[in-house]
Amino acid sequence: MLKGLFVLLVFLVLGEAIQSWVAIPVPSSIIGMILLLIAFIIFKKIPQDIETAANKLAPLLPLFIIPISAGLITQTDVIQTYGLKLFIILTVSLIPGAIVTALIIKWGQR
Repeated sequence: MLKGLFVLLVFLVLGEAIQSWVAIPVPSSIIGMILLLIAFIIFKKIPQDIETAANKLAPLLPLFIIPISAGLITQTDVIQTYGLKLFIILTVSLIPGAIVTALIIKWGQR
């Protein structure tokens, strides 16, 4: 499992390096995930170590919502001003994200 965590961390750092070098407005973690996806496509398999690490980390994902919730509590003035616009943006962006995720899962099951 440690090897898998290390590989995930390497891709995260690569994403950070690319993001700071190119200075594009995409989070470094997303760049790292795209690089990892490209590696999976090239090698046509997911290494067991990475799959084990990902399966161990997946149940912990809800913990990442806690800092976001705390941030929302401290930003009440922003929410009062832009709350409806933010809600609409989040709702509209959720739909394509869900569709793309479903298509990737369906494609991956082939």
